[in-house]
Amino acid sequence: MPRIKRWFPASHDINGDPEVWELTERFGERALRVWLEILSIGDRNEGQVKGQRDFIATCLSSKCRTTKTRVLQILDYAESRLWLVSDPVLRVRNHPKYHRVREPKEVPAGDKLVSPPSEPSEPTRPKEPRKNLAGDSAPAGKVLPRKPDRKVSDPRVRAVIAAWYDGFQAKFGEPPPVNGAKAGAIAKKLLTGRSEEKAVGLVREFLRSPPEFYAERQLYGLEHILAAAPSLLAKRGTRRLEQEARTCKACVAAGERIPAHLWRGSERLEPCPQEAK
Repeated sequence: MPRIKRWFPASHDINGDPEVWELTERFGERALRVWLEILSIGDRNEGQVKGQRDFIATCLSSKCRTTKTRVLQILDYAESRLWLVSDPVLRVRNHPKYHRVREPKEVPAGDKLVSPPSEPSEPTRPKEPRKNLAGDSAPAGKVLPRKPDRKVSDPRVRAVIAAWYDGFQAKFGEPPPVNGAKAGAIAKKLLTGRSEEKAVGLVREFLRSPPEFYAERQLYGLEHILAAAPSLLAKRGTRRLEQEARTCKACVAAGERIPAHLWRGSERLEPCPQEAK
């Protein structure tokens, strides 16, 4: 039993058609409902809208909740714009345009013979299952994660991806799935404005001590490292400012507003110029 069709095609530009706008401006927004109902009826009857004009107007006015007089005006407008034609049955003119039927291919005249079927090709060799890093074959239906693509031309990009790949595997015991093109694009963004060493340092710092937001949600992808880079850099800056803000008693006694040397804990990293005087 064929499936019941519950839709019909309409132009993608129906809301941009100036004639449709004129229709609704002259007869109201429900005029578009009347026109869509006409298209629906035509779709189920090979484009035809059968029946006497008064009967059609009565049915459409009841279905679209408008007056019979208004429907007759809409029918006149549709015929004036050649949306509908009467020959002699009322018909949607563009119905064949939106209901094309594929015709069967005909055999050219005089070519009555049909070529015999081709010889079957030789069976292809079945693909061997891909092996993982340990040498074991992958279970059926399971895709093993791949190592970073070695075809990446930029060695700095490869270094960033490798740092993330190795760090992820060391942290969780399993390698991450790698999308070579996506990982390469993200690695390039991490390298923008910073050296390879600093980009790799950001990756390792994230995997070692990720921000709380990412740790709670178990987000450790390379794209998450890129998103968290500003907060990681801000944290570094805060630590550096805390170190720079520490001064010795000689600087304080001399009224120095800006520290002249750095401290790490109780260790002074630079000699004090006040003590040298």
